[in-house]
Amino acid sequence: MNSIPVGIGSVKLSYLLFGLPLAPLGVIGYLQLKVTGQRYTVTNRSVSVRGALAGQVVKQVALKDVGDVVVEVLGGQEFFRAGDVVIKNASGDEILRCAGVPQPDRFRHVILAARDARLQSDDALAAINRRK
Repeated sequence: MNSIPVGIGSVKLSYLLFGLPLAPLGVIGYLQLKVTGQRYTVTNRSVSVRGALAGQVVKQVALKDVGDVVVEVLGGQEFFRAGDVVIKNASGDEILRCAGVPQPDRFRHVILAARDARLQSDDALAAINRRK
């Protein structure tokens, strides 16, 4: 995009020659991801993968089954500050992979905080039920 340094006003000529013809491809790619892509949802009970358009659950993992959450940054993801969030069970086996998550460290923290809160509330509820 910066191959032709000559400008027309404040806009570089290369932006007009390359950017405008390529813009429809960007729009098509964006719309395709919105229709066929996936969303990752964390609730107080589970982490789920949902279809982007219909919102149907594709895969779901209960928070009580989450042992550890690891971030793996693959080639090309570092530039976009993205990565894969891998959810593992207590024995270290991968049970869910959330691919291409923006700000994966933040998403990892959200999952771990939700898991800890779920386990604490389950323990508190069990203690209350034992009193009865």
